[in-house]
Amino acid sequence: MKQLILIFCVFGTVFSQANRQLINGLDASIHSYPYMAGIYTNSVFTCGGAIINFRSILTAAHCILSHPQDITVSVGGGRLNGQDGSLLRVSHTFMHPDYRGIHTAIVADIAVIRTLFPIAFTTRVRPISLGSSFPVSANERVTITGWGLTGTDDNSDLAQSLQTLEMSTISNNVCASLHQNTMARGWITSEKICTVGIQNNQQNSGICAGDSGGPLVVRNTVVGVASWTIRPCGTYPSVFIRTSNHLRWIRDNL
Repeated sequence: MKQLILIFCVFGTVFSQANRQLINGLDASIHSYPYMAGIYTNSVFTCGGAIINFRSILTAAHCILSHPQDITVSVGGGRLNGQDGSLLRVSHTFMHPDYRGIHTAIVADIAVIRTLFPIAFTTRVRPISLGSSFPVSANERVTITGWGLTGTDDNSDLAQSLQTLEMSTISNNVCASLHQNTMARGWITSEKICTVGIQNNQQNSGICAGDSGGPLVVRNTVVGVASWTIRPCGTYPSVFIRTSNHLRWIRDNL
């Protein structure tokens, strides 16, 4: 059986979840993606996230394993260091109660971060819609943004500027078959959305370490949260948590 190495947001772990740059992404302006947020733990970049209201950031559960006082959020900036944006302190973090880590099929890998003070909206800082039960089927054109690794392995560097990547969804049946010979066999449930890269005719495209928590977007609506992939990044589908499965929980924690 092929060894499974997940890309998580915690550096230095064997199981690491989508935490460094989009593979084959393109430079992006924060003005085009004003909902993007960077998440830092003890001042070190760890994950992406999406602004969903004046005090809430949507991200992955595995991105908030630290105490809220150790986490800060950058909004309105396209640079990895966040210095061209605003740095916000965090008052609370809400991890989905069904999340049990990387050894349980990675279910409910979704979380909400609440900022200490309201987020000031500008042309560079805007929330994105959660929508309702937004249907996402196979062959849907979707967008992911992030600051993850620029290559497929740990020797690569984080993207210094925001990246964007156009992707296409695939059916869960196809996604499950592609993971049939990995330890992720059986993990592709209805809660998951799988994507493959299509930008610039690049087949080896997708999320990588550092991209965790970033939003999967269709028509200015966030439909998924970047959760995991298998190394080398871009060789297997990128896997996202479907937000429509958790809308009530998200809204209860805004």
